[in-house]
Amino acid sequence: MLAEELKQFIEAHEKEDLFRLALDASRYPGVDMEQVIRQISGRKVAHTKIPSWACCNDILYPVPLSMEQCSSEATASYKAGFLQGESFTDLSGGFGVDCAFIADNFRKVTYVEQHTELTEIARHNFRVLGLDQVQVINGDGVEWLEQMEPVDVIYLDPARRDEKGKKVFFISDCRPDVKAMADLLLEKARDKVVVKFSPMLDLASALRELPFVSEVRIVSVRNECKELLLVMERKRQEDVSVHCVNIYPKRTTSFIYRRREEAEALCRYADQVERYLYEPDVSLLKAGAFKLPAVRFGLKKAAYKQSSLYR
Repeated sequence: MLAEELKQFIEAHEKEDLFRLALDASRYPGVDMEQVIRQISGRKVAHTKIPSWACCNDILYPVPLSMEQCSSEATASYKAGFLQGESFTDLSGGFGVDCAFIADNFRKVTYVEQHTELTEIARHNFRVLGLDQVQVINGDGVEWLEQMEPVDVIYLDPARRDEKGKKVFFISDCRPDVKAMADLLLEKARDKVVVKFSPMLDLASALRELPFVSEVRIVSVRNECKELLLVMERKRQEDVSVHCVNIYPKRTTSFIYRRREEAEALCRYADQVERYLYEPDVSLLKAGAFKLPAVRFGLKKAAYKQSSLYR
């Protein structure tokens, strides 16, 4: 926990320029200026990314990279909207945003994180948020998976940076390798496994690599693609359902379909200029759903070749 004096110092200086504050550190002997800068910086990010946490002065924030990588409140709340049950395990806890928002829907929750400082920050924040049902484990997620009892839902957000800190996108390059541990994940999840990937991951390739995917959820916020969620269940599905979601401050739009529907859909070409041009949002573009929206919404396809529209 932050000492009361340090909390008061942070509140008194949180609107100041952080660069200037760091340069003036010698004026404040006895003040842990590194911690001050981290907490003020974290709050600034939280005001946009996790607004319900930003108004709580007792929340602790990690280093900037962890703040950059953590889920937003919007995407965490979306995941909480479709995940419920008795028991839940987050094998890659990180800053703990996803775990905190999902935890309200479960009686027993386990958060696992191998980074010691992140673990202690999460432990503190869960206590501040009143999430007493969360068990905090400082350890390796794969090792915990091997010895844990089965739970209803397992959540995993593999690290998408290599040893040099460079971003990676292929499933086999992420750590842990979900493909290599898929059988064990499904063995330990009574209901489902949810894996969060980068939106840069090729969807068709991912579906070929991972078995038993029942749902794909492509989550965008204000038409910016943020997350690609793959939901795996023990029972193999004949066809995968795709949820294209776009979250706005006052509404959430969604387009749900099965991949076979898109493959079999037929849309007509326009033979004249009409009144409106429809542009799919980024979630639909990521999903590759170009024909089915036209069928459902009564749209026609504009062609650049062999059409009177462009002569």
